[in-house]
Amino acid sequence: MRSTVSPPVFFGRLSFVMDTLLDLQRYEVYGIFNDKTPTRDIRIIQRNLGQIVDDFIDRAIDDNKRKLEKIKTAKARYENYEKFLIALISAFDCADTFWTGNKTCPHYTGPLFTQENYERVQCLYDGLDELYDPALR
Repeated sequence: MRSTVSPPVFFGRLSFVMDTLLDLQRYEVYGIFNDKTPTRDIRIIQRNLGQIVDDFIDRAIDDNKRKLEKIKTAKARYENYEKFLIALISAFDCADTFWTGNKTCPHYTGPLFTQENYERVQCLYDGLDELYDPALR
């Protein structure tokens, strides 16, 4: 979750982590967790969700920039960046579908990103128009 640059993988792992922590909560009554409990970890993730997702966005953008540096033509760079941003915003739009849980464990149904995260990605996507050069057609 903290190293991937793939939107579907990121949201799938984030959702899976939350599901796993929800499942582990049932064992807290046995006192097997010391300082770090699943409930505590869920709260930490929820409290830091915006930063966790921002870190992912930064990683994904940096990875895409490295790929763009290797592309020779402006048209191909623009098309690659456009494809990247479409995949990124599409992943936000269907973030809860990359891991749907299983029937034996509880499933996390809370948010997987903040409104600010979505607005940031939307702004990047909307900025494509400013980068578009009609000469690329």
